[in-house]
Amino acid sequence: MATPNNAPGIVRQTTNPVTTPNQQTAQRSQNIVQRTSQPSRPAVTQPQVSATRSNVARDAISNTRPSQPHQTTAAAVNPPAPVVKKSDLSDIKASPELNARLQGINKAYHSKDPKGYRGEATREYQRELGRQCVMHGGKGRLGTYENRKNADHEIASRMLIAGFSEKQTAQTIAQASPNAANIKSQDGRKAYGQEAVKKAAELPHVVDKMREVQAGKKQNPSLKGEKRLKEFNLHTQVAKPQQQGRAVVDRSPRKAMQQARSHSARKFGNRSAGMVRSTGARRARGGRH
Repeated sequence: MATPNNAPGIVRQTTNPVTTPNQQTAQRSQNIVQRTSQPSRPAVTQPQVSATRSNVARDAISNTRPSQPHQTTAAAVNPPAPVVKKSDLSDIKASPELNARLQGINKAYHSKDPKGYRGEATREYQRELGRQCVMHGGKGRLGTYENRKNADHEIASRMLIAGFSEKQTAQTIAQASPNAANIKSQDGRKAYGQEAVKKAAELPHVVDKMREVQAGKKQNPSLKGEKRLKEFNLHTQVAKPQQQGRAVVDRSPRKAMQQARSHSARKFGNRSAGMVRSTGARRARGGRH
């Protein structure tokens, strides 16, 4: 008996399992449970991928690149030469207190004034003592007890003229002077500073200068509170290194002072001296033609 042409299709359809609506709903619920039970993978955004790639590339470059030597500044490699050393004070026994005071002098001399600086007693003392050591040499200015005592007396005079009180100046010398470093008692250091200030305050020219500066401050409001020695031309003028010629320690204090005065005359002008020099030069050349 022949079967119709669509008999194979009928067989295929009958071989598939027949599911009821209830079975289909159960199958869909089981699939949903299986999908939700699987752990979800975190989504990787494009910036994260780019950052990971850049980190890997940087690590690869750093591993192949030779290590660079640590670069230091010129100031750290070549620190400024000290203006005074312990060897300049050969008659004083070395001590931590003395070293600290010498370091304070060197640091104050080489450092710049902070913004808005108008004068502080310890700094002004240290800077002026540093200038005198540069001008006369550390050994020439601080080599003996008497030289150091004279330096303290002279700086006390300048500080009083600039406007520091006697109490401020005496305390500064007691706390910063190399001459008072090895005085054991605080009372002894205090007495040393008071003696230097008392001697300076009794000088007539110091008293006259103090009155003159005080009058100038009253007339000029911008000088109110100003106590820097340099602002009142009370500081020791130090020639520039290229103008000093030989090393400072090789020159006598008198010769160093003469050279500083000569440099000051050339810098700030001296018309009469200039006229004499120019006239003498013309006569040497045979006069004006």
